Amino acid sequence: NLLHAGRVDDAVRHASRAAELGQRGALLLGTLGHMLARAGRREEALAIRGELEDRAAREYIGPVAMLIVDLGLGDELLIEESLRRNLAAETGPATYSVVLFHDLHRLLDHTRLGGLARQLSLFVGR
Repeated sequence: NLLHAGRVDDAVRHASRAAELGQRGALLLGTLGHMLARAGRREEALAIRGELEDRAAREYIGPVAMLIVDLGLGDELLIEESLRRNLAAETGPATYSVVLFHDLHRLLDHTRLGGLARQLSLFVGR
């Protein structure tokens, strides 16, 4: 994907376009927030996170959307909270995007977060 190829600006542009074409669907917004955070545009990523939180008060927003943003932000407390929300919601592995899988995989060696990531049942055999 563009992000992992180092084409961060292209990744943000494509994620932004996808979010608009997808009528700002939660997963697309989560991906945009992730890309913005990874591009160093933290305030914009936090604004996306805020939009998802506001919408979650009025409509169902799957917890994976917030996890996608939080992984991009790299804030361990937010990531832990999001991982716990995903576990509580019993979000299935099919929900997770390639971007998210890559970032979750990086958590496996983390003392506290690795156990939570493993509980999402994505890492059989590791």
